[in-house]
Amino acid sequence: MNALETSKRETFVELMAGIGAGARELAAAHAQQLSEEMTAETDRAHLAIGFLIGGTAAIGIGLVFVLETLVAYLYEVRGWSAWTACLTVALFSIVIGVPVWIFGRSQLKSVNVIPRATLHSVGESLSCIANRR
Repeated sequence: MNALETSKRETFVELMAGIGAGARELAAAHAQQLSEEMTAETDRAHLAIGFLIGGTAAIGIGLVFVLETLVAYLYEVRGWSAWTACLTVALFSIVIGVPVWIFGRSQLKSVNVIPRATLHSVGESLSCIANRR
């Protein structure tokens, strides 16, 4: 082997080592981005769930007393039968509760469990690598 072939071989080895190092750095950067994005989305999910649970508990406790008072009013003051008063209050509660529950569910659905920003940047990186060939 002559000096020119040795020089070319070392250059190729150095080139491959550089590509490997670049790929490791890129993978590490994407892993860090993925970790940060997933942490942010997990925090958002925890917050949304906490608000749903806390709000539901507070509303539930308050509604129990308000609805019991309404049933007592309809039964004792207005002269309705007990079952009519209870059914009317129950239906009213359902009509109010369903839209609130749907809103909470839609808020929870807005949490992204797929790390879209990371996937986008990985796609861009792969596109750049492919276009350099």
